[in-house]
Amino acid sequence: MIGLSSSRSSSDDTEADESRSLDRERSTWNEIDLAAIDPFSDRPFWIALSRVPGIGPVGFGRLLKRYGCAAAAWRAGSDLLLHLPRIVEGAELGLRRLQHEDPTAVVDRIVHATELAGGEVLTALDARYPAALARLDARP
Repeated sequence: MIGLSSSRSSSDDTEADESRSLDRERSTWNEIDLAAIDPFSDRPFWIALSRVPGIGPVGFGRLLKRYGCAAAAWRAGSDLLLHLPRIVEGAELGLRRLQHEDPTAVVDRIVHATELAGGEVLTALDARYPAALARLDARP
């Protein structure tokens, strides 16, 4: 038998509300139709945005839901930061620095460094993206 107590503090309520909110944010990935995104043109923006401090899986999902694709989020400039769950220190500066370059140049640099280390850069848009990772919520 499991007993439940009705004596909860307001901090318990706040934590429960935050937990439910985070669950809703994570479910954003389930609402995104990746098939509607052009992988060839959008992939560089996925990779470039992943370099912005504070853009993690949940925030990236919010950006895709808000803008429809990573390229549109990129074009929004610093306004995209307003749609993140939280803005970390250095996010705006990091985004500005990245946006001074063509996203393809950013991606080329990242891919080159990754390949030198023996790795491969994959996004959920790539056909070789592991199916098991694609089923996770929120995926990287």
